[in-house]
Amino acid sequence: MWLGHLVDGLCEYLCMRGFPPPLLLNAYLKQMPNHTTAFKILRTLDANLNRAMEGLRVCEELVRFCGGRRSDFLRLRDIRHNLGRYITHLPLSISARLKARDTRMDPGRRLSAVDMGVKPSKLTQRVINHALLVNFQRAKEAFRVIEECSRLICPSRTAGFQAMRFQTYDAERKVILSLAAIRNN
Repeated sequence: MWLGHLVDGLCEYLCMRGFPPPLLLNAYLKQMPNHTTAFKILRTLDANLNRAMEGLRVCEELVRFCGGRRSDFLRLRDIRHNLGRYITHLPLSISARLKARDTRMDPGRRLSAVDMGVKPSKLTQRVINHALLVNFQRAKEAFRVIEECSRLICPSRTAGFQAMRFQTYDAERKVILSLAAIRNN
């Protein structure tokens, strides 16, 4: 395991100095058995990166097509795009993330989505706002998990994920308040 600590230390050192993700960590991750702690952290990180991107995308599209302001749509798109770019600066490749992904064995896979109890003919702005709030919450929670996992993999990148989480808090506030203002005019 000392080799893993050495590789992690080297990766952290290179990350702090702005080097691209080192291939050493990717090689190390490819050799990891599925039961190691590092593999589990990587799996958690991958799931939450996807969750944050999906939550932001749903919010972005609801704002875009359901009467939100262009500035709110662009704010959400920017956060999502920044996350996509920031992921590439983590010291791991997409192949390492995909190796950690195992949706068939995910204990949460069989959980059913919460039924909002709304018939398509009863769609209202209130229902759209609820969908927005649920997806903002999904993205915020995912950012928090990403933040904690990044502390273990590449701590120098944690502040960036934290900043995106706070940008999401601000975007949620602005979007919900602007939709209320549009509705009240």
